[in-house]
Amino acid sequence: MNYSTNKIAIIIQGPSNYVDYIKNIWKDYKNDLIFSTWIGSENKYNNDDIVIFNKEPEFPGPFNFNYQKISTFNGLLKAKELGYTHALKIRSDYFPTNVKFFMNLLDLNKMNFLLWHYTTFLWKDIPTLKGYFTDHLSFGPIEYMIDMWNIEQNFCHSPEIIITWNYINKLREKIDINFLINDLKPFENDLFYIKLNNQNYNNIFSFNSKLDNLWGRYESVFKDFKEYTKSPFEIKNYLNDNYLNFLSYFNYLPKITIIKNDNSDLNGLIYPINKLIIKNDEYNTDTPYIIYSNDINNKYDLILEYFKKSDTLFCKINLDLPSNQNLNSKLMTNDEFKKLKNIND
Repeated sequence: MNYSTNKIAIIIQGPSNYVDYIKNIWKDYKNDLIFSTWIGSENKYNNDDIVIFNKEPEFPGPFNFNYQKISTFNGLLKAKELGYTHALKIRSDYFPTNVKFFMNLLDLNKMNFLLWHYTTFLWKDIPTLKGYFTDHLSFGPIEYMIDMWNIEQNFCHSPEIIITWNYINKLREKIDINFLINDLKPFENDLFYIKLNNQNYNNIFSFNSKLDNLWGRYESVFKDFKEYTKSPFEIKNYLNDNYLNFLSYFNYLPKITIIKNDNSDLNGLIYPINKLIIKNDEYNTDTPYIIYSNDINNKYDLILEYFKKSDTLFCKINLDLPSNQNLNSKLMTNDEFKKLKNIND
């Protein structure tokens, strides 16, 4: 890798649980480390560190994806500001076992991911999807990285699908892909992924003595994972226009307001963020539909109906309605809601 003409930022994205380990592991690249973490972690760093303290998102998104995209995107903007030509985004619980070897795996002229994970469980309901890039790390030219992580809305349940769609939609014609999985070797040149109390796909805990008592797994275990492919031909076929047809499933999704009238956990609610408003009262909302939070029995119900390409999303409405009004099987429109409120009041 030619460092004389390419300046590479290493963006450590996520919580500040392992800052000392990270600094030690990346000590040969300490001047290129950019931490992008959260307000409240200031005591984990010193004045010599480059750190972005992000405000935690009000709405976490699917699988806490808003945390990932905010910290990643802001880290990339900082790298660009500092004059870096390329950037590696890597989770704060991911450690290369040999940093120099790992850095030499990165292809400066391509977008780099760990692997393509083809997910057969998606194919039944969403036949145009044949998998996605894993989102644990990514590397590429800074402008392309910023484009890929400039994500305006969470339109589905999977962060990986959103990232893959962004590559196809914005970058497919501009830059090719490099996958790192085939060059990883257990222990000597691998990625150590801390997953406390989780087992890897071989049902074996992995341990790295260099990291004291940290437990996790090595990413080379994916080489034995049945839903991973290393075939460039297969992956090229998956990155085609049919993947974009997935978005047609979401074209009819209406804007909705969820009135948070209890302590329901909405952190994992799956819905496009630009079509969702969460409020504490029912007044001053201009969305066509209103739902009470305590009527969402399953936080995935809304999007599951949408996956079925239903023109109408269904959700139970729990109002004391006159007995002749049977509207408790579908979303209530704003006008219906106001009319019924006037009747009942």
